[in-house]
Amino acid sequence: MMRKLMIAALVLLPLGAQAQQAWGNEGGCNRVAGRDEGTDMVTILWPDRIEHLESGCRFIMINGDINVRATIETECDGEGETWTQTYGMTPIGADTIAIWPADAPDYVQNLRLCE
Repeated sequence: MMRKLMIAALVLLPLGAQAQQAWGNEGGCNRVAGRDEGTDMVTILWPDRIEHLESGCRFIMINGDINVRATIETECDGEGETWTQTYGMTPIGADTIAIWPADAPDYVQNLRLCE
């Protein structure tokens, strides 16, 4: 329990005062707003998990400095499967967070605060 609280607290730090909001790509922010995603490319970063079109990954552990660059260990499920996934994450300026699967570092998605 304490470990989960520490992880949640660490994730909230780089998101600043808007920590309870979601960060997403265009499809992700459309979903958060209750609109049709309009694409299969859906990524939403919540304070405790990462959501995709048909899967979700909850945070297990964060390594590194999330204000500079960190890796996030997750447990994922979707489409009847479960797996572990490691993501890299770094803030880019004040309004963008870059996130990518560690096993596919060229697949970077820039997420912005969803309105």
